[in-house]
Parts: sequence; C-alpha cells; structure tokens
Amino acid sequence: MKIDEKIREQLLENIENEELYYHGVFCDYKEDLKNAETVEEIMECKQTLLLRLIRGLPLNIDNCYFCLYTGLSCEKCQYAKYHRICGIKESDYHKIMDLVEKLTNEIATRYYENEKYD
Repeated sequence: MKIDEKIREQLLENIENEELYYHGVFCDYKEDLKNAETVEEIMECKQTLLLRLIRGLPLNIDNCYFCLYTGLSCEKCQYAKYHRICGIKESDYHKIMDLVEKLTNEIATRYYENEKYD
C-alpha cells in the first residue's frame, strides 16, 4: 500500500502535538524534582510522571494512519482486516488498550503506596 502524503503530513502534525505534550510532562517532572523536599515526594513525582507518560501514548485516532485514511470508516480499514475492528473487544487494539489500562492501574496502586522511608 502506497502512503497517502496528506495522511503522512497529518500524522507529522499530530505527532508534533504529542511531542509538545511529552516535553511539558518532562518539564513538569523536572520542576517537581527541584521542589521535592523528601524521598517520598520524589516517589510521588515519579509516579505522576509514569502515569502521564502512559496516558499520553499516541494510540488514539489522531495518530493512526488508517483512522485518518478511511475517515474512521472501520469497514474500509486495512488494519482491521488483520487485527479486527478496534472497537471490538477481541481486537488487538482493544487488547493493547486493556494492557495500557492495567499498567496504569498497577503503577497507580503499586509503584508508590505512600510508604515512609527511613
């Protein structure tokens, strides 16, 4: 399949927004580290960083070649032929998003649990 140049340009524009988001995330993290007064605060900062990074993964329709190419017409989607329509629970995309949610929950509940360090 040959690349549609208009779609490529849209993807490049959209990923620039993601780049700005991640830049902001890291700037916030660095600022939080500078202001942290305890190891516990650093752990909270890192937990927040990890959660924001995961939530910002470019897995949405704005970063999907096929969503942009088909105008969200899943019946025409070449990706869906191999991976099933994204909205279907058995699709590869849905499975990936389930794992992203699981990772998010694990980091939110296990990475730092408000423990106090000596």
